[in-house]
Amino acid sequence: KHNGGSDKGIYYIIPQDVKSYSLVTMQYQLTNGVHSSRIITIEELSKHIPEDAKSLVVLDDLAGSGESLQTAFTSIYQYLPKEQQQIKDVFLMPMLSTKKAFEMLNKEGLGNVRATCIPSEIVEGIQSKEYWTSLCEEDRKMLSKILDGCGYGGDNLCVSLPYMGPDNNCAIFSKDFAKLFTLNGSGIKRGAKGKVPPKEPTVKASKTLDTSA
Repeated sequence: KHNGGSDKGIYYIIPQDVKSYSLVTMQYQLTNGVHSSRIITIEELSKHIPEDAKSLVVLDDLAGSGESLQTAFTSIYQYLPKEQQQIKDVFLMPMLSTKKAFEMLNKEGLGNVRATCIPSEIVEGIQSKEYWTSLCEEDRKMLSKILDGCGYGGDNLCVSLPYMGPDNNCAIFSKDFAKLFTLNGSGIKRGAKGKVPPKEPTVKASKTLDTSA
C-alpha cells in the first residue's frame, strides 16, 4: 500500500488461537483498515480458499527461534487442498525477528508454496553486541552468570512488548526489567515450569532495550 500497491488477493491467516497471532492481527487490522473479510482462521482456510486469494500473510510479534512461524507455515500448507495452484506465497511477518529465525524461515518451502519472512526489525541477543565481543572469556562467564540464563532458544534477548516480555529474553531482563515496559507493570511471570506471560491487552507499539553499551 505504501508503495502504491494493492492488497487485493492478500488474506491474513490466524494459524492458532493461542500465542499472540490474534492480538497482533487485530492491531494490524485497526491500524491499516483491513476489512474483516480478509482475516481468516486456518480452519476456515481448510474449508474454502477465497476465489481472489493469491497470497497469505501470518502476523506475529517476535520470531526468536523461528519455530512457531515454521510450524504455522507447515500447518497452512497441510490445510491447503492438495495440488492447488492458487496460493504460491505465504508471507511470515513478525514485528521483530532474530537473524537466525529470519534466515531459517526464508529457506522454508513445501510443494509449490514458498515462505518469505519479512520482519519490521532484526533484534539480537547480547552475544552479538560489540560490548560482548570486547570482553575476555573470564568476563563473559561472569556476565553470563549475572544474566542468569539465556532464555528459550539461547537467544539472550532484552525485548519487551507492552503486553509481555517473551521467554526468549535472558532471565535477569525477564525478572527485573521487562515489567518496566509492560502496560500492567508485571512483565513476565516465572513459574516452576517456565515463564508464563500475563493477559494481553490491546497494544500500540513495541520497545527494545539497546544492550550495545
